[in-house]
Parts: sequence; C-alpha cells; structure tokens
Amino acid sequence: MKRDLSRWFRWVVFGILISGTWNGDAQEKRESFLKGASGKSYLPSLEMLRDLGVEAFRPELNWKLVEPDVPEGLLTVNEVRQQPELIDRYLAEKDWTRLDRLVDPLIENGIQVVAVVGLGYNSGLPRYQKGLATPNALGRETYLGRIYLYARATVRRYRDRVMLWQIENELNEAGLTSFYGWRSPAPSVMGLAGARKSYWNDFGFLTELLATLAEAVRIEAPGKPTVLNFHTDIHDVVHQRVGWLAGKKTWSDAIRAWSKYLDWIGIDAYPNYYAADPILFADIEMRIQKVKSLGLGKPIVVLETAYPVPIGETPPEPVDWDEAKQARYIEGAIEGAHRAGARGFFYFGLGRSGARPPAGGYSPKDLDALTRLGQAFRGGDVGGLLTGIVRYGPTYLRKRFPEVLMGAEGYGLLREDGSQRPGYRVLKDWYARPLEWKR
Repeated sequence: MKRDLSRWFRWVVFGILISGTWNGDAQEKRESFLKGASGKSYLPSLEMLRDLGVEAFRPELNWKLVEPDVPEGLLTVNEVRQQPELIDRYLAEKDWTRLDRLVDPLIENGIQVVAVVGLGYNSGLPRYQKGLATPNALGRETYLGRIYLYARATVRRYRDRVMLWQIENELNEAGLTSFYGWRSPAPSVMGLAGARKSYWNDFGFLTELLATLAEAVRIEAPGKPTVLNFHTDIHDVVHQRVGWLAGKKTWSDAIRAWSKYLDWIGIDAYPNYYAADPILFADIEMRIQKVKSLGLGKPIVVLETAYPVPIGETPPEPVDWDEAKQARYIEGAIEGAHRAGARGFFYFGLGRSGARPPAGGYSPKDLDALTRLGQAFRGGDVGGLLTGIVRYGPTYLRKRFPEVLMGAEGYGLLREDGSQRPGYRVLKDWYARPLEWKR
C-alpha cells in the first residue's frame, strides 16, 4: 500500500510539472495586442508617442524622399532581377537621410516600425519630366521596374529595423482616390468618359503592382511579414454597379484575390467621414468579423481609423463632429477591435490637426452632396448618388467637391494650443492596459 501511494505521489508530481510546462509554453506563445499609430512622411512628437503608450508607429517611406527625380529611359522588373548591381548602385548613390530620420528616432525610443513602401499617391511620387512619375506617365512596365528598384533598395536598407512592411496603400480603391485628387490621372466623373485610361482603375495592373512590391520584401527581408491596408468604407453595391471602381471588385473580393501576397490583412475604416451621427464605432468589429469569415487564417490589424474633429466652431449637420463624439468613437472602436480578435489597432492622426470647412463654408449644395455620397457609400444607394451627379454636374464634382470631402481630413488628439482633447486620454487609457491578442 505504501509503495502504491508512493507511486501515486510521483505521478501527481510529474503531472503537475508537465502541466506547468505546458502552461508555461502557452504563456510564451501568447502575444500582446499591438498598440499603434499611423502617420505620413513625418514624425509626430516622440514624447507624445511615449506618453500615449504607442508601441508601433507607421511612417511612409516615400519614393520621392530618396529619389526626387526619376531619370528618362525604360526599366523593367526583369532587368532589375537580372542586374542586382542596379540595387547596389541605388543604395550607394541615393541620399537616405530623410528616410533615416523617419526610422531611427523610433527605434531609439523603443517604438517598433511598420513601414509603408511603394505608395503611389501624388504626395509620395518623384518628379518625371514636367509632372509626376505616375504609371501613366512612365508606362506600365517602367513604373513597375522603377518602383521595384526603389522598393528592393529601401527594404534592404531597413530590413533589420522594420517589423512589418505595408506595401502600397488602400490599393483596392486606387480609382476612387484618384477621383479625390490623391492619385493621377484622375478619372472623369464616375468614369463616364475615359476612366479606364488610368492604370489606377485597372485591377490587373493593381494586382501586378502588389505582387511586385511583395516580391521585393520577400527577397530582401525574408521572414518579415507584408500587409496591405484595405479601404473598407465603400458598400458592395457601389462596386457591383460602378464598374470603373477596381473592376467591380468589392473590398472583400480584393482581399481574397490579393491575400497570397500578404501575411497580415490590414483594414482602414472611417465610417463617420460623411456624417457625424450615429457614431459608427461598431463598424470596426463588424468589418474584422467579415474578414475573419473569409477563412484566410491571417492576422488582421486595424491600420487606420479615426473620427474627424473640427478646429473652431462645430460644423452644421450632417458633419457636426465634436470632441466628445471623437472620444466615444475611439473608445468603442478599440474595444471592438480587441474583442473581435484584431492583432492590433493604429489610430491615424495624433497631433494638432483638425477638420476645416471648405472655402466659404459649407453650402446647402455641399451638405446635400455629402449626404448623397454617404448614403451611397454606406448604404448602397447608387441611384441617389447618380441623381446627384447629374444635378450638380462635373464642374462642381471635380473642382469643388474634393475640397468639401477634404473638410473631414482632421483627426488630431491635440487642440491648436497643444492641450489634450478627450480622445487623447481615452486612447492613452486603453494603451496602458495589458491587452492580449485574442486570435
């Protein structure tokens, strides 16, 4: 009996040890919820990033910052592959100071880097001849070859300092952002004439561009993950009925088509861009769940989201954003992202920015156009949108309306005098919590 008890005791002890080992292994495999912020081609205050508890920051390593002017002459992706000395020469001859200033201060302050490479916005492209080095200006093959060369060199230089590589930006809505004036050439209004002449409306070209950038990362930084932030604010019906928007591909269609080039799936969401109410933070959780339902099994990260906040007086309805609403949005958005199993959350715009009305203020026409666009993009009311296009005409939509839309582009967590808005304190409180990634 004594021998049996002794044997029993040894098995109990062994079981406890094994259980502890397994539990320890599980503890080691747990990963934290990544608390981040997204910016552009400049750094916000590092003191502010540290105070907020930001663990990772996303700067844009724009092409023009290292190569202000693109030379004449053809260059293909295959030529870069076959002549690796081109990459060596690029690394040796270009001035990397401006990109170093985006990356190194983050590393020195213990903040991880999520770098954007290959951005095709007008704000990030080099000059070419008398304009910009767009796909239409350079030609399809040379654009891909030139951006591949820059991307190979950039990834090689910073591969040990970057944790995650974002390739391009909201590429699934490149046609739409060209309409806003962020890419060139812009299509005619809703593609009624000539829209298909822009490569930004060619889904095949967009796919080839993404594949090219993904290859650059996988060759130069093997093991480092790639991500694309998908624009998710356009209703499926709009794409199904307006074919020039990425060839009738919805944002979930684009994720399916491009997931093989990506290790993580990023989403961008600005559900209150066209109207202040209701506060649509629940959209974040729903969109994460929609990506999960695709069954790709890849980490999902919210790379951009924000709620506009005005500088000065509160704008009229429906764009009557304010600081209290911004704070409620941030609270609900990050809580929903964490609950839904997102890998992390990046707020876009941290400094003293704020939404400003268009020149002369919002007119009744402006507010009606915003309402129609919001109803179409969010609810799928394409008929109302097309009616508005006919009513207002191409001149208004091409010259005035982009300025009206830009009225929402201000999400800062600081007022102009540097004091903190309520949303600052909400984000700081959430980032101070020990959050785990709930796969």
